[in-house]
Amino acid sequence: MVEDRLLTKALDQKCKVLEEENEKLMEKLCELEMREREEAEMAETCRQLEQKIAEAEEKAALEKAECDLRVEAARLDAERKSNEAVRLLDELRDARDELSKRRSSSMDGRTEQRRSFDPDQTQLNADVEQLRSRVAEQDAELVRLRVDAAQVDSLREELQQLNTKCAETAEQLDAMRCNNFDLMTKAEVLTADLESAGEREQKWREMYEKAASELEEAAVSEELQRVKSDLEQERARVEDLEKELTVVRRQLTETEASLAGERISLIESNERIKRLEEELLSTRCELDNARLGLLETTAVKKELEQLREEVGGPFSNLFYHKM
Repeated sequence: MVEDRLLTKALDQKCKVLEEENEKLMEKLCELEMREREEAEMAETCRQLEQKIAEAEEKAALEKAECDLRVEAARLDAERKSNEAVRLLDELRDARDELSKRRSSSMDGRTEQRRSFDPDQTQLNADVEQLRSRVAEQDAELVRLRVDAAQVDSLREELQQLNTKCAETAEQLDAMRCNNFDLMTKAEVLTADLESAGEREQKWREMYEKAASELEEAAVSEELQRVKSDLEQERARVEDLEKELTVVRRQLTETEASLAGERISLIESNERIKRLEEELLSTRCELDNARLGLLETTAVKKELEQLREEVGGPFSNLFYHKM
């Protein structure tokens, strides 16, 4: 019994420790669930960042393609206009050379032209006017080319700004990728911690169930010990009843020897005693077989007390005198 009490006390202490550890584990589990929700939020943030990165990359690619198209168109236009300017400059140079030649020839023949009317003078003047108009047109074309060159320079500056913007966007994308990588690493660490916590929770749960089973077994063992103790007490009571029955038999035998006149009543009493003995033997058999027939033993005890009262009624003075 002392060992059982010590074992029960130790199991109670162990159960308290396990309950405290279970509470700590539940707190840890709640913390991990909160971290899991944070991980889900971070995963959603990562997904949004990845979507923004993809959109930014697509937008940067579109802007770069558009810029490349504009630069290529500007380059082709500038090349075309440059070729046109070279052609116009060549024509202007040829026209100026021709005009110089005509002016020198006109200076040489100016005296003769004054004396006589030259019919080619009108044609020369027309040619000169035509050349002047062509020079004016070429000058206007040069101005237009200068404006186009300024536009090309503006496009180059815009292209440079777009390149700078693309570089900044690329840096932002790199920063977002780094942030996304950090978030993914943190999510993996949290997932590993959650799995480890789940394993620890399973381990502590198994230990708790084992301790509960041990406590239950200890309670069952204690109950068995108590039942055994009650059974021993009932056996002792039955032995006491048997001793009392033996005394009653001895008293009845003495009474039969000394009271022949009361044989009829004694025969009846003997028959009742035999019947009670048979009931007692039946009760003993049932008690030995069942070991838990406490109610039947109580009934036998009551019947024995009733027998004592019935037997001791008419012969109580005689029994006490013999005693």
